[in-house]
Amino acid sequence: MWKDIEECQKKWTLVGTETLSQMLSSEDMILKQYHQSKNEELKEDLEQQWLDEQQQIMESFNEFHSGLKNQIVTFSESRILNELQTKMLNRKEVKDKLLSIYIFLC
Repeated sequence: MWKDIEECQKKWTLVGTETLSQMLSSEDMILKQYHQSKNEELKEDLEQQWLDEQQQIMESFNEFHSGLKNQIVTFSESRILNELQTKMLNRKEVKDKLLSIYIFLC
């Protein structure tokens, strides 16, 4: 009778261990999915923020360009375009740095 009780106890322990193991692996999978979801949200937010900033820059540039055309003193369009290109390149470098920081943090 003691042997039967010990055998039942061993089986019960094994079943408990398997259940615990399955629960832990399920929790790990849920945490991984959560982190992936959060990372994707952060990436999308960063990209949207960058796009919004680019839109604001373009609007500012267009206003600036229009203002220059209306002034009596004329500037060469090539100079303005060069300045705009330089500013856009600077913004692209900032974007690349932000994305590299994002990738590093993930």
